[in-house]
Amino acid sequence: MLLASRCFPLVSLLLLTACSDPPAPQPVAAPAAGTPARVAAAGSGEVVDGQRRFGAKRLIDIRLTMATTEAGGRGAPFHAAYRPTVRFSGATPPAEQVCAIRLGDLEAFAPGETHEVKMRCTTAVAFARDAPGIVLVEDGREVGQGVVLP
Repeated sequence: MLLASRCFPLVSLLLLTACSDPPAPQPVAAPAAGTPARVAAAGSGEVVDGQRRFGAKRLIDIRLTMATTEAGGRGAPFHAAYRPTVRFSGATPPAEQVCAIRLGDLEAFAPGETHEVKMRCTTAVAFARDAPGIVLVEDGREVGQGVVLP
């Protein structure tokens, strides 16, 4: 009997919540004048003063080609947890940082292959809009190169 009296308010609240109308969506405020719009998903990033800019931890679409093992590239494929050092060409000042490569539906990315994947860097990156190239570096050697997609 004590259990039933304790559970009744909880059951009533659950039924009331389940049968209520959902709250109306709230309008999204427009950015203030002069403030550049933010990009919400993977894509082309912001273009400011001739530079493409991506905020920290944003997904960046790239086409990446890994060097073959014979050309000094990796000796084995990489998988989902790959975090190489990435050099951004056309960056002022020169930019180099560790970024995670997201493979999407790929299980592995082998030396010599080219794929469109996503990259996520821990800090914001900016580079010249007309020089969207990247180079992947491991232990001081270039193991891959690519381009940020428009």
